[in-house]
Amino acid sequence: MIKGVDVSNYQAASGWEDGVDFAFTKITEGTTYVNPKWIAQRQAMRDAGLVVGFYHFARPGSMVAQADFFLDQVALRDGDVIAFDWEDSGVSTPQKDAWISYVQGKTGHRVVLYCNKSFWFGTNDFAGDGLWIATAGAAAGDPGIGSPWLLHQYSTAGGIDHDVAQFDDRADMLAWAGGEDLMTTVDLTTAAIDAVAKKVLTLDNVIGNVVPDDPNTFITLATAVRNIETVVRRTEAAGKLQDAAITALAVKLNSVLSQSQSNGSGISGLKTALAALDLAGLANQAAETLAAKLEHLKFTVTEEA
Repeated sequence: MIKGVDVSNYQAASGWEDGVDFAFTKITEGTTYVNPKWIAQRQAMRDAGLVVGFYHFARPGSMVAQADFFLDQVALRDGDVIAFDWEDSGVSTPQKDAWISYVQGKTGHRVVLYCNKSFWFGTNDFAGDGLWIATAGAAAGDPGIGSPWLLHQYSTAGGIDHDVAQFDDRADMLAWAGGEDLMTTVDLTTAAIDAVAKKVLTLDNVIGNVVPDDPNTFITLATAVRNIETVVRRTEAAGKLQDAAITALAVKLNSVLSQSQSNGSGISGLKTALAALDLAGLANQAAETLAAKLEHLKFTVTEEA
């Protein structure tokens, strides 16, 4: 695991960034509040070379309005992570899901859910790209829940919220987040294509259990497609695969993501987007394996829909 912190207006603009690999700062709350220190706190993170995260504290009301308010403030870079802070009991589970899904679709960035155990238990288990669970006073990395989690806020000692994340090192987290600064250190050739193929099979399994026109279906599909697209983007960023078809595939998968999150497109929209994938340029053996699995996926979508 790696260490991190999360800060807001209650913490200083800097001085907490030493000895950690990632940090989150609060940007907005509801549709009216902006943390006056967030820009300075972001600069401290960037100067320290940390993985940078931003969060929105949700209040009852329109989730689209709150998401747009948050996005109007932030200037995202590749590798920045977004978090939805769910602490107000007036914000429902569907509203939580809606904010996360909307921001995922708008930005293409990793979006995680922050909450404590009382909010997490009894939800539909959707946490976007990962659960950030808060159990202050617990041992770091031992939040006491059975659900998969990605980040753990385990302490508020010294007036700072302390966290750990399940990554091997800072570069690993940055790669997961889609950052490019350290991508050239990642060895991504055939192994990356194999990873994409595995993610495709995951999506295949999801589609096999599709309930047409169920909104939760599109949330699950969006998450699965995003995982595929992230691996493809990492491969391209590392400069290991120069074929133009890889770039085209990443673009097409983004289209699939958009289709799967559109209330009006449904399964037919997903079918259309998948059918548009042009795999003719994928020449090497590993890529051909991926192409075959994608073709199987298209067949599966047709049958299930």
